[in-house]
Amino acid sequence: MKIIKYIVFGVIVVIIAGFSALNAESVAVNYYWGEIRMPMALLLAIVFILAVTFSSLLFLKRIVNLRMKIRSLEKKAAKCSKAMIV
Repeated sequence: MKIIKYIVFGVIVVIIAGFSALNAESVAVNYYWGEIRMPMALLLAIVFILAVTFSSLLFLKRIVNLRMKIRSLEKKAAKCSKAMIV
């Protein structure tokens, strides 16, 4: 099973290397305070990393909210079971 992970990882690295080679031209990124030039592959990698980070934070917020809801429902269930026993 470990060898399959290494093969998949190797294929992904080759695909990323090919993508970077095809998108090696420099592009201008304009922002409020100026302009910067960088390779398109680097720009796409930065945007991808920012998107994954932002969506992970949103997903993490949802998980925390659901865990808090579970905890409160477990407390209610424990109170109800104690009331039924008495």
